[in-house]
Amino acid sequence: MSSRVIVNFVAYQVAWFACVLGGAHGLPWVGVAVTAAAVVILLVGSPAPWRDAALITAVAAIGALWDGLLAGLGLLVYPSGMILPWLAPVWIIAMWAGFATTFYVSMRWLLGRWWLASLFGAIGGPLAFYAGMRLGAVSFPNPVAALAVLAVGWAVLMPLTAWIAVKLEADPQAPTPAAANPQPSWRPRSHLISGYRRLFGVVIAFAPDIQTDLRVGAGLKPAPTSGYHVRWLYHARRL
Repeated sequence: MSSRVIVNFVAYQVAWFACVLGGAHGLPWVGVAVTAAAVVILLVGSPAPWRDAALITAVAAIGALWDGLLAGLGLLVYPSGMILPWLAPVWIIAMWAGFATTFYVSMRWLLGRWWLASLFGAIGGPLAFYAGMRLGAVSFPNPVAALAVLAVGWAVLMPLTAWIAVKLEADPQAPTPAAANPQPSWRPRSHLISGYRRLFGVVIAFAPDIQTDLRVGAGLKPAPTSGYHVRWLYHARRL
């Protein structure tokens, strides 16, 4: 794994937490500033900065409208950062911009794998929002409906983002064409297996919390956690 991939991955994680924690504590512009720094880091080291900037702009616009729509419909409630109605909070828009910085670097292996991208989106999108909810950055008036809509939406938005990235890279008018800067279009099978293991681990790790929240949201009594489930939870969180 190259140093550029590691830097990109770490920068995005830092930006994500800055956005979520800033939004949760009434400091939405902190996440915007940290994400701006992550974007600058990407563009400075990019072989095709105009291509990356175009992807970041497009994805941020899509995220602003999509999450703004969900907020306008009452599926998501944000505690801070809302400037205009039917538009996502500024820190959510920044999060989408930070997300876009990964598609030519640490998440490049998703490009061209549309069904895999859809699967990762359907599972990872709701889990990311659920984690944000646990940190106080968003709330779900109706958890079942919100998570279902997020799953469907992200099953489309993840491959859509990957498709836009592929189209921009193939643009013959781009300052640095893809042919001049070849990148492997595949990754060793071990990388895919590792990705599946981590995704499975995250799903298992969050499963009891999600089940409890959904049952409470539906007015049902939370189900007790068995010792067997606790053992699975312990091992899943170590993946």
